[in-house]
Amino acid sequence: MPFSFAHVCDLLDQLQQQQQQQQQQSGDRNVTRRIISSWFAKHRHAIKQTPATAAALFSTLLPDTRTDRVYGIQAPSLQRIVGRALCLGSSRFAHLRRYENPGSGEDLADCVAGILTETPNPVSKLDQVTVEEIDALLNGLAANCRFSSHTVRQSHRNTGCENKETLGELYRQVHAREAKWLTRIILKQIQLTALDPSIVYGSYDARLPFVARVQESFEVALTSLRELRASNPLGIGTQNLVHVIKPILGTKVGRQTWLKGRSIKHCIGLHPKRVSCEKKMDGEYCQVHVDLSKGSRSVQIFSKSGKDSTQDRAVASRRYLKGGSDTPFSQNTQICLEVRRSSGHSKRLSSLLGIRQTDRFNRLRELIMCRTGHAELVHRQVIDLSLRQGASDLRRAFAESITHREEGLVLKPDDPYFDFSKDKRSFAGCPIKLKKEYIGNFGDVGDFAVIGARYDPVKAQEYNVPGLKWTHFYYGCLTNKEDVQRHQTKPKFMVVDTVEVNTTMMKTVLIHGNTLEIPFLENACLELQIPPRIASDKLPTVIFREPLVFDIRCFSFDKPGNTGFWIPRFPQVSKVHFDRTFMDTMTFIELQAAAEEAKNMPIMEDSQELLHWISLLEGADPRGVAVDALTQSTVTSLLTPSPRRQSRTSQLSSIASPNNTPTKLCRAPSIALFTISASSEAAEPQHPNTQPCSTRESNLRQQIQEAEGLKRGSTEDCVNRADNKRPRRNTLSASAFSEHLHWSRTRPASPQCNSSTRQPLSNVCNNSSPVGITSSQSFSLDSPTKQKQSARSSYIAPSSFPVMTRREIDSSRNLVSSTSSVRAATLYNPSATDGSCQIAGHRCKMRNREILLAPCIANQLLVTESILPAHGIKSWVTDPENWRQSELSHVRDGALRGVISPPRRRRKVCFVERRRVEATRHLVKQIQALDLRLPDGERESVEMYDWRVLEDIDQYEKSSRGSSPASAKSNPWKKWWVGLV
Repeated sequence: MPFSFAHVCDLLDQLQQQQQQQQQQSGDRNVTRRIISSWFAKHRHAIKQTPATAAALFSTLLPDTRTDRVYGIQAPSLQRIVGRALCLGSSRFAHLRRYENPGSGEDLADCVAGILTETPNPVSKLDQVTVEEIDALLNGLAANCRFSSHTVRQSHRNTGCENKETLGELYRQVHAREAKWLTRIILKQIQLTALDPSIVYGSYDARLPFVARVQESFEVALTSLRELRASNPLGIGTQNLVHVIKPILGTKVGRQTWLKGRSIKHCIGLHPKRVSCEKKMDGEYCQVHVDLSKGSRSVQIFSKSGKDSTQDRAVASRRYLKGGSDTPFSQNTQICLEVRRSSGHSKRLSSLLGIRQTDRFNRLRELIMCRTGHAELVHRQVIDLSLRQGASDLRRAFAESITHREEGLVLKPDDPYFDFSKDKRSFAGCPIKLKKEYIGNFGDVGDFAVIGARYDPVKAQEYNVPGLKWTHFYYGCLTNKEDVQRHQTKPKFMVVDTVEVNTTMMKTVLIHGNTLEIPFLENACLELQIPPRIASDKLPTVIFREPLVFDIRCFSFDKPGNTGFWIPRFPQVSKVHFDRTFMDTMTFIELQAAAEEAKNMPIMEDSQELLHWISLLEGADPRGVAVDALTQSTVTSLLTPSPRRQSRTSQLSSIASPNNTPTKLCRAPSIALFTISASSEAAEPQHPNTQPCSTRESNLRQQIQEAEGLKRGSTEDCVNRADNKRPRRNTLSASAFSEHLHWSRTRPASPQCNSSTRQPLSNVCNNSSPVGITSSQSFSLDSPTKQKQSARSSYIAPSSFPVMTRREIDSSRNLVSSTSSVRAATLYNPSATDGSCQIAGHRCKMRNREILLAPCIANQLLVTESILPAHGIKSWVTDPENWRQSELSHVRDGALRGVISPPRRRRKVCFVERRRVEATRHLVKQIQALDLRLPDGERESVEMYDWRVLEDIDQYEKSSRGSSPASAKSNPWKKWWVGLV
């Protein structure tokens, strides 16, 4: 039974009314889904009764998906057909053309409905137009157009005149509402209904959306669905459809949903796992189907829109089905054919749609015979974004693409081409286009003068702004700026292109813009030079006597054949300026110079440009914080204890305290205990700001404060962070340590303790006598974070300390060894911070590091006399051999001093000039020849950075002075990383 077209109009009216109620932003998709589902449920029996009805219905509801049909009818020609069919006079024909008037808010369909509302057609209920009749008529119109597909042209043999007469007769058989939607279907302008094809397919059958993704044809998809129902009457899961539904030669396979990457963080959020990072070529997408059994028509090429474009493309000579980008080859520029994916091979015999991207690429590598000038595979790099360095690798690959003057990157996840499972990840299988113009303000060109505008009735309805008179703006460049400034001559503008704005900007222009528009034909205030490309299309309808100023960004520059000069490619308006005049905009000469510079800029071999773009991409992430900044700060700023340190402690303790050596141990002076800050970098022990004292005394004080601080963490977050980032250790409280001192104080003092003068602790050895210390000597700590200080335990040391005997030494050694947080003495401090940092204090990122400077860096006064001393670094080494000698003398001196426990191992860091490759390699060989070993026998690692990291750290800490360190800020250690030796 034929399906009435009036039922379709009911659905379209409901959808348009729902959209006009402005429910689209909140729950529009759900409301639309309910409306469509209820409509299909109401007419399901009539739709499924005849197989041809469903195909005709989908062609009517989704006319823009029928790219194979080209009617060759636009609004002016359809206007004449309707006027002749309805026998309209001059006055009513003028009413039909009312949609052309700016601000009318109507389109041709509304005008046709208005004509038939005033004088309706004498139509009875028995003469209702059906969906099948409209579909057959539209197919006949497309068959007579040479731009339609070959299949459509072969399906009908009528002449164009017969079909246009039939179309006029159809307008005399419909009501006003039906004529309105018929007009929009012919012009393919039903965007106002916001119909989603997947919702329409799903309302008909839950499996049809997945079948239509593989086979983009109503007839073929419905046939496959009927075969699927017959072979599986109980149904089949959607996750298995990708293995059941095969691509068919001659039927286009659907494209994946392509996304735009707005930042590195955005890309990682879309695909947090393994991706194939490929070079993006400036070409046109095509899908090639080859079947040698069809003779002369063995090759069929589909364009991006799904249209059969075989006659416009070259012919291949193999039998396969593939998708790719058709890019012309040039022997000078070495641009090649980029094949992006292989969808399937042979005719319904096998399919790679359910195979991961890596396997598909390997299959493609086996099929394609690469030959320079004919076909090559795209350059790709596999990056695992789930790893810690994934974001840095992607950022560097993107920066290299920018510095090589390439168009951008394409990120393809290692997922199947189509994934129909219910538990799939969001955006699974969707490639990402990553261009610098998509990110931030990288694509800004400059300010342009908007000299005029025109009106498009269809576009005006999309804005939903009452009384809108402009939809497209013409921007240009001033060509006689100096004459206007000096002699006040008439401004001359070269019209560059047209541009559109979004709804928000349009409302802003209407409210604040003072354009003083005049009709284009009455223009006498501006002299315009309009290139043939714009003059042959549509001229502006109004001219602005006071041109607007738009800030325009673009993706690149292009020089069309009928223009003769450079113009922005894909221009977009980023801002509207009302505080500037056209005298502040870019001139035509400046535009051409900027385009020439961008097009002819050579590829710089210096790494400075690459590092510059890496820095910009880090700042382009949301809130200016790199996505991997937190990970970098955690990795580079925290030093956690390891079993190696404990092993080193036990070994050196046995060396420093032989049984036959009489050892004397002095008690520590009074120490003010402190609380660890709850900041992100508080995991490292903080040094108090004290007066200059010996190294041994300061390290002893630091270690006891570290033990007490770990116990007295001021916030619960600090405690949790300490538990997560370092092994749990036994701590020694202040009371326990005071009891131990009291026990030692009750023993008789040695006669040697009566000396009133104090000997530096650095000179104290086994033959030295302990000296007294006054109780008034104390050490204070200024909290850099200005937090509230909790109650601190303290104790007062006696005025003199006795010499401890062998029994006391053994007892105290057992006590200290049970608490690795407390150190009674320290080892030799080779080349770390000899003083506190003048900029960041104990938060300095250069703390606890032994520094090796390459010879070329050691001669730079900026480093040795400015940066390093400012961070408390007064000694370093320039020869790696000094590290071995320092280690040997350090162990020997520690044994003579009676060292009980060493401090934690400091990182060895080397700063080089990364651009001096040979010198860096020579230094690496020197470090490797030392064969530095840890106490447990494993080889020790040396971190190597470019010396410019010192400048970044200096600027970073100066900018963060006086505030808590933000762990989310980008860490320069990762940026200037060279390697690990």
